Amino acid sequence: MATRVAFLMFLACLPVALTAYPPIFDYPNHVSRAHVLATMDGGSVFADWFERASYLIPNVSTDLALVGLTHLVGAEAAGRVVLLVIVSATLSGALALGRTVTGRLEPWPAFVAIFLYNEMLHWGFLNYLLGLAGLLWGVTAWVWLGRRSRALQLLTAAVLAMLLLFCHLVAFGLFAVAVAAYEITDIALDPAMKPLEAARRRVAKRLALSASVFLPALAHHVALNAGGLPAAPLFNYHPFEKISPFTRLLSSGAPVTDAAVLIATLAVLGVLWRRGTIRVEPRLGAIAAAFAACLLVLPYSLMHSFFVDNRIATAVAFLALAGIQTRGGPAADRVGWAAVFVLASARTALVVLTWTAADREIKDMIAGLDQLPTGGLVISATAAPFEYGTGWFYTRTINPPHEHTASWATVRRDAIVPAMFAKAGQNPVVFSPPSAMLKAISLGPIHRTSSSAGQRALLFRAAKVRAELDQAGLPGQSLYVAAFGTTCKEWPSGLPLRPAVCGGAYSIVEVTRPRQGRSPVQP
Repeated sequence: MATRVAFLMFLACLPVALTAYPPIFDYPNHVSRAHVLATMDGGSVFADWFERASYLIPNVSTDLALVGLTHLVGAEAAGRVVLLVIVSATLSGALALGRTVTGRLEPWPAFVAIFLYNEMLHWGFLNYLLGLAGLLWGVTAWVWLGRRSRALQLLTAAVLAMLLLFCHLVAFGLFAVAVAAYEITDIALDPAMKPLEAARRRVAKRLALSASVFLPALAHHVALNAGGLPAAPLFNYHPFEKISPFTRLLSSGAPVTDAAVLIATLAVLGVLWRRGTIRVEPRLGAIAAAFAACLLVLPYSLMHSFFVDNRIATAVAFLALAGIQTRGGPAADRVGWAAVFVLASARTALVVLTWTAADREIKDMIAGLDQLPTGGLVISATAAPFEYGTGWFYTRTINPPHEHTASWATVRRDAIVPAMFAKAGQNPVVFSPPSAMLKAISLGPIHRTSSSAGQRALLFRAAKVRAELDQAGLPGQSLYVAAFGTTCKEWPSGLPLRPAVCGGAYSIVEVTRPRQGRSPVQP
């Protein structure tokens, strides 16, 4: 069994190990933010542009991990280490949960290996994914300790709930849902609790104690975040929005192969279930069903966090797979291990091909960023349209995503990149530039340069930044626009810019001052 697990772990880590710059949407922002936090107190340029904020907020776990690792191995290596921790902790958590429930290591939780490179990783929601790994281990601890010590179960769960809050608020909420679903189902299946009318006092006590483990984390969140981010929910109950997160589970930038692996995996499990070879353990099945219900009712956006409902599809898949049990004896196990090895190997090979090809493209663009002077100001732009959940089986049509590729300049050239995600109430560091326009640019969205009008609108705002920096006593501050998908030849003539780096599929232009007698840029 150890050999089987080791092989699956090897497959899980291979795409990250073979890729210097994983093609993950938000990933450059995580790494660059860690670089800023790790270096801003050492007399670096970042101290003039950023302010430290509290770490005692949700969704901060990867910042803590990345900053600590950055001091040891550097920001770029730290990012890959965190990715390796996420995929290995998720797979091992699913295996541990399955073994805890069934009493032995079965092949079905190992199918999580096929789903590690999922749509949420494609977006780069590292805090949430680290929270999902913690969720799997949290449910494992709840089940295992519940059979041994109620007091230790409650104490451990309270600590884990606090840790999950720092990982991600949604992961914390899902842990609460998981505990509630498990306890209610376990009570319903326990002969000692029947009839429920006679045992209602014991049932009420048990549920109340189970719920109490979340009170310290909730109290912390309310006390330290009072008056923080508004809820501001945005709902979208269109069937496509609620169903497609499941069909896009494996979306990673290669739509055809992503869909093929997903369909093949579901076909294998569906045939085995139809034949009565496997079943879902009722308690873990109840958790997965409760998660699916949350996806159906939750908003699309909450507290300035997007895809709140969509991201739960991954949690549904993880819990459902961890809960599958064998009903067909040793022969079924052999079929299961063979299937998971074949499917996981195919999935890994396809992700490696996609990622290494994207890695070469990203490296080419980073080579251009490396030509910029240290401490420059870089505004990110792209010619690609904004895409979210475009199809049933793919998230984006243009891959790899380059909206945040410019953030690598922060790590490599100590550049100031406004789009890095350093926002009050959301991150432990806040972007505080001496320019109101630059602050507005940092709040997004990323500028689009697919048309002349879009290019002029961007240069109008960049010229405004240039003027505000002059007024702030920073006339020597270099200012650039890094436009991916727009070459130097595609910029309109007559604009106050100078080509700095001209790549085959991107351009980096320096924003200059209008020549004397020339009118300012018009949007």
